[in-house]
Amino acid sequence: MSERYEFLPNCFLKVSISSGYFTAILDGSLPPDAPGSVHADNATQVISVLNSYFQLTDLQHQGIANYLCSQGMEL
Repeated sequence: MSERYEFLPNCFLKVSISSGYFTAILDGSLPPDAPGSVHADNATQVISVLNSYFQLTDLQHQGIANYLCSQGMEL
């Protein structure tokens, strides 16, 4: 399990890799309808799901993309 990344105040993201599959795990002060995790093939898919629950800025998109790519995901 990787270190977690704070993409919004008290909203965290970490990546789990199992059998070649990526799972982005969400934690912290999340909206009640936000998923606890996102299974995805690439960072763009994760950002798309996060953006549907959080109104992310371009800077937040870039920070999340950088974090996910540093964990081994492709953009």
